[in-house]
Amino acid sequence: KLVKYASENDIQIFPDYDFANVSFLEIRAGFNLKKYAAQTMSGRYTTKRDYDPVFQIMTRFGAKNVVSSGMFETLYEKFSKSFLKFNTNAISLSTIGTDLNSDFNEDNPIMREDSKFYTENFLRKVKEGNENILVSGGNSYVLPYVTDIVDLALDNSGYSISTAAVPFMGMVLHGYVNYAGTPINMAGDVKYAILKSIENGAAPYFLLSYRNTEKLKDSTLLNEYYSVNFDMWLDDVVKYYNVLNGAIGNLQSATMTDHSFVEALKATEQEAAVLYGVYDSLASALAKAKAEYDEATATVDKLIKDQKDPTQAINTEVAKLTAYNNAKSEFESYSSTFERKLVENVVSVTYTTESGATKTFFINYNSYDVIVKDESGKVFTIEAESFVEKSQIKSKSLAVKSIDEAVAFLPKTSESTAFKAAVANLSAAISDNNANQIARYKEALDKLEAQMKKATGVMEVVGNDGNRTYINTTSNTVTVKTGEYQYITVFGHGHVTVE
Repeated sequence: KLVKYASENDIQIFPDYDFANVSFLEIRAGFNLKKYAAQTMSGRYTTKRDYDPVFQIMTRFGAKNVVSSGMFETLYEKFSKSFLKFNTNAISLSTIGTDLNSDFNEDNPIMREDSKFYTENFLRKVKEGNENILVSGGNSYVLPYVTDIVDLALDNSGYSISTAAVPFMGMVLHGYVNYAGTPINMAGDVKYAILKSIENGAAPYFLLSYRNTEKLKDSTLLNEYYSVNFDMWLDDVVKYYNVLNGAIGNLQSATMTDHSFVEALKATEQEAAVLYGVYDSLASALAKAKAEYDEATATVDKLIKDQKDPTQAINTEVAKLTAYNNAKSEFESYSSTFERKLVENVVSVTYTTESGATKTFFINYNSYDVIVKDESGKVFTIEAESFVEKSQIKSKSLAVKSIDEAVAFLPKTSESTAFKAAVANLSAAISDNNANQIARYKEALDKLEAQMKKATGVMEVVGNDGNRTYINTTSNTVTVKTGEYQYITVFGHGHVTVE
């Protein structure tokens, strides 16, 4: 009835059978260990057990015996006589995609390379009667024979030794094999799992139970399925399916042609436009200064080669070298501050269809909004834990009007206390419209300014919108003068925008 219903409704059924491992129940039902089970070097039958991280032992329950790979075809021939009558045209072989075991049977020893050979032969045999084959994991040697893979690794291990994750399997398989990661509803962070599916081009995969779900928690073998209730997940399954289908549903035959880690800032669009604008301006100024210095050096070398007086050219070369060193110092100082503001966990991935059309996604894994600069120099926002398709991006442009050295101070502790008090007193005097006190506190501030040490490395950047951004490229906290008797504090490697 199930096969008939699926056929009438264009649903592909993958009946699941584990040929690599057999449970104790199957052994009791007649599975012949002596004929079919793999053996250890000591001659015992090999078992597959799960590790209990709580008790730090191999579990007693749920153990399975390992089937010798040399017997896969023999078992399948017996099995297929009944199975193929259902005409599902598909089968799931689960652990065939992950398990590759040796068999130390004295009469017929099988090493892992031999096991790989037998597994491939087995898959060829299964392929003869089943157009579609699904496995879990997907070791490389099964790829020529399978059409679908689940539980594919979409992320790295997460260990500290891992620098970053790249969608390697997606780069290799997308457009050729259908695949999915682990069940989304079993993930600790569903949003993260959805974004990883888009980055890897993986299909949505859910594991659900329709009835008696509450009984799973009472089973030692099944209590890991704590989040599979169909009624509770139905709305979310539809929602997440629509998200993924809307993003990559029409890209099933496309290949993944590009992936990169994206430079992003945790800032407002206005601030980010200024920060990027300053970086580009200083980089351009450095390139120009370098070109002028190289030209001046070439001129001196030519004059010397031609045995002409190079004195004037040498003076020009020295001046250009000074300008170049100043531009280099300013750029490196700002770069150090700018790089501190960059955030990680933002990537882009591009899919290319057979017609050559491309579709690029920007993905933000952070729990906060980030700002990215596009190829044209404009900036755009990617919201927290979300993605945006390139063609739907609305960029914002804000050119930098000017970059100047700001008037800034490095007050000592005693000076800072007196300075803050004088600023507060002046503010109060202005509120009271007391001319005598206003003059008095202005004079006090003038004296304090004259006493305090001047700070360097602080920029005043004016945007085309008229707003001023003060960027501190040093590690010191500084007091910046923004107007007549108006001041702000800017922390080390920080920035403040004044409208």
